Amino acid sequence: MLKSKDFKRIYELLDEEICDFDCGAVCASRNQQGVPYCCDNETAIPVLYHQEYKYLKKRTDLWKKHKPKKSEKLEDLEYQIYAHCKGPAYCERQYRAVVCRNFPTYPYFDEKGKCIALFFNRTLKGQCYLVDRPALIRKEFIRQNIYFWNYILPKVPGEWEFYRSFAKNTEKMVKRHGKNFVLLWP
Repeated sequence: MLKSKDFKRIYELLDEEICDFDCGAVCASRNQQGVPYCCDNETAIPVLYHQEYKYLKKRTDLWKKHKPKKSEKLEDLEYQIYAHCKGPAYCERQYRAVVCRNFPTYPYFDEKGKCIALFFNRTLKGQCYLVDRPALIRKEFIRQNIYFWNYILPKVPGEWEFYRSFAKNTEKMVKRHGKNFVLLWP
């Protein structure tokens, strides 16, 4: 089971930059709000593990629980909570959540259930500059994220099933639209 104290180790596992330039600056220049889309509280609602939120609350005031607007329909989460941060101007990089550290990627599994590669989270396709630009993603980022997923998934009930299903559904959707389903290999 995942514990709050695990996040010191998890954050050490996820300290590699995704690319060789400041993708946030590129993204912010394309967003009318002037911030990267993944950091825009109007565009993306981060999801944190409960234990992760506890870990962060003891160390920083960067994160708050998200209070949904009446128009927002959010699914119930058993092991995670919706949250938001103060925004990129106040970012404390050492206290970025897991979702910030591995965006815009998700795990991809072999037939035995081991994470072997990553694929792009297409939620912000057309907004996130990195989506569909695999050559920009650093190999060390990919390696760290694969190691992380294989470390964390056995500790969180239901996560492996969720991500495996999500990967398969995303692959089907991408191929149905006549596109290549790109895997990011270490």
